Amino acid sequence: MKKVSPLCIHTDIVIQIKLKVECLPCLGIAHPSAFMIVKTNISDKAYEEILKQQMHDKEQLVRNHSGIWLGLQQNYSIIKREILSVVLAFSNS
Repeated sequence: MKKVSPLCIHTDIVIQIKLKVECLPCLGIAHPSAFMIVKTNISDKAYEEILKQQMHDKEQLVRNHSGIWLGLQQNYSIIKREILSVVLAFSNS
């Protein structure tokens, strides 16, 4: 059995990553008249906000923001954390 060098394995992994990155959606510039969609993903430790716009029956990613809850924020109710995550996402733009 032939030994595979670590360099070959590393090169193969880099090639696989590059192929996956090529198909990632690009961020778009928000259009003022577009229908905007805000999606939230909340956990006990972190949050994520995704802002998309819909024009001509097509969704386009505009912004993605994530962070971790600090201190007492982890004790907030789900509804308060959802609202706070939206506020934090738009205040960091």
